[in-house]
Amino acid sequence: MKTLIVLTTLLLTLNFSCVPPQREVPEEVHPTVNFQVFYNDLSPYGHWMRHPTYGYVWLPMDDPDFLPYSSHGHWVWTDYGWTWVSEYPWGWAPFHYGRWDFDPAYGWFWLPDNVWGPAWVVWREYPGYYGWAPLRPGIAITIVIGGGYIPPEPWWTFCHRNYFGRHDMKDHFESRKKIGRINEGEGRAINNTFKGGRSEQVFLTGPGKDNVQNESGEPVQRVTIEDNSKPGESLKGNTWSVYHPDVERTPASSPQPAPKTVMAPEEVTKGRQSSPATKPSVSPNVPPPKLPAPRNVPKVRKPPTPKSPGPSQPNQAKPAPKKAPAVKPTPRTPAPSGVPKPESKPRKESNQGPQ
Repeated sequence: MKTLIVLTTLLLTLNFSCVPPQREVPEEVHPTVNFQVFYNDLSPYGHWMRHPTYGYVWLPMDDPDFLPYSSHGHWVWTDYGWTWVSEYPWGWAPFHYGRWDFDPAYGWFWLPDNVWGPAWVVWREYPGYYGWAPLRPGIAITIVIGGGYIPPEPWWTFCHRNYFGRHDMKDHFESRKKIGRINEGEGRAINNTFKGGRSEQVFLTGPGKDNVQNESGEPVQRVTIEDNSKPGESLKGNTWSVYHPDVERTPASSPQPAPKTVMAPEEVTKGRQSSPATKPSVSPNVPPPKLPAPRNVPKVRKPPTPKSPGPSQPNQAKPAPKKAPAVKPTPRTPAPSGVPKPESKPRKESNQGPQ
């Protein structure tokens, strides 16, 4: 009997020791806030507007080429996968909470939410490139994995695989003019996911770490995330300090947070809608015609077309003056000797134009 108990205990110990460890993000204690932290902290860097569909949205004050998850930032590898690190003083919020969307009348705007994530983007890979684009509001990760969401072409940012993962990768993001050519290639969705965090949320992690290392030829350094006590973020070495509190939604029965200053939609400047980053590009399926230049064809100069004289031709040449007919002597009255013949004088022309 004792032998049976010992064998059973040994088998149970071996069974539990064979279970692979699960990758988990260390649980941290964060302050609890509501949406008012967004309304207050982002106001100096943009405008709050009441969107007819979404309610309160935020429009950043930035250059017309602004594109979310492309302008002034880069990717780092963390426990959550590829995580966006921004250089904007306000980047701690709009790139990790909520979603971005574009409206031709207002430009890019951000809709707040209370779930923190490393980034809210969709990933694809093309021959020689990795690409990503913002997730619109209401698009769940399951929809992306099922192939039900592909962002518009102008929303995409591409980086060559040789530079992706490097600290200077932002200097190698492809220009907007090449997006159409890259999209002509055969693309494939990157649906690598990770489940974890404070809310056990599913995140899209982007390309695999090993793939990036093999293609760039450089090791990918893991960056540790630390909590920042106030709004903002900073990257020092392999440590990223970021403010990421727990954001609670205010119950409907309680007074709702709101921005102190709200612009009406008609007051929002429309200069952003002409942004090269958001203007639709030429469809890659309809390329402009390219005709080969002719070779060894001499240029032929055409003779000028003669124009009829008239008052409407201010620069036309004057006609050559006509000579008056010589005066013949009358036989009955011969000219006196010593008197020279009259010289032929040009006839006066009528006023046919400016003299």
